Amino acid sequence: MDNNNDKDYLLSFGIDEGGEKTDFTCSIEECMSHALEELETIEYELSETVTSIKNLTPDCDKIDYALAISSGVLCGLIDVFLVSKPGESPLGNITDKWFAEKTKKFASFCGWKGNEKDSLHSAIRFLENKFKIPFDQIRPDEAASEVFNMTAKNHHFKSLSHNPSLIGLFFAIVDQFTNTSHFVGNGYVIVQESNNGFELVGTNNVSKLFCGFANWIGHLISDNSGSSSSKGRGSGIPSPLWT
Repeated sequence: MDNNNDKDYLLSFGIDEGGEKTDFTCSIEECMSHALEELETIEYELSETVTSIKNLTPDCDKIDYALAISSGVLCGLIDVFLVSKPGESPLGNITDKWFAEKTKKFASFCGWKGNEKDSLHSAIRFLENKFKIPFDQIRPDEAASEVFNMTAKNHHFKSLSHNPSLIGLFFAIVDQFTNTSHFVGNGYVIVQESNNGFELVGTNNVSKLFCGFANWIGHLISDNSGSSSSKGRGSGIPSPLWT
């Protein structure tokens, strides 16, 4: 009989006419074995529940909580007094000037004839022309704008090839070999053919790989301080942790 998961076992037996023998129709050992199996199942589920509760319970002491609070307060102070908002950030102004100087020096190393007094946009334009790539849609067409809301301000962040990481390098090489662009929008990876007449320089696959890597590095450096057509600060490129 089974009622609300409670089981009763009925052991029926018979007695011969002389009363000297008894004959059980089911085994006591079988019933005991079944009961032990149920007990093991209950013990396993109980131990699993206790383990899951321990995993969900934070094992922190006073020092852990104090460090967490101190970290939050320190990050808040840095954000308020050093980071602030774009255009009014003391730390941002310092880093912008540093990247601008490094961009000019790299352009000079690559053959730019300007100097430190010349416009940053001149150095960026030189690098853009020297390190041409197919995945830099400055003015996206209407289809891209409608499908995944790409604009001139966010195309560096939606373009996988603009990521300064191994993922960005992989897609930059693929885009240069296939003359395409890979973007992320609305949870999808979107491939768009480029029609800017790009052609990867090289006589074999090895030389093309090297040229593709050099183009990628040079283009990322040119985008550190925005594009040559940007007004003001520019959007730059994603940070490595953005990936």
